[in-house]
Amino acid sequence: LHSLKDAVVAGKKKDAANKAAAAKDWAAACKPKPGEAVVDVIDVDADLKALTTASSLIGATNPVMLFSASGDKFAVKAVVPKDMCGTLKANEWLNVALEG
Repeated sequence: LHSLKDAVVAGKKKDAANKAAAAKDWAAACKPKPGEAVVDVIDVDADLKALTTASSLIGATNPVMLFSASGDKFAVKAVVPKDMCGTLKANEWLNVALEG
């Protein structure tokens, strides 16, 4: 039983590491101009931590909205750089996107 639990934990850690790597790979390939909005879908099985990782890597200079889906669930992450918060708020941007 103990080895089964260890195998499940190891599998979850490997899955999380793979999703984080996919998020980092996406961010490395994404080359927006400073201030340019980025809206994209990332294949990380609706993992919000992976979306957070990806958005944090370019979100300091660019507004970012990322989506991911897996089966019947989805995750979305929106980030707006602090210097743009006066003109664009992440929650308002996200609400408009989800209504449309």
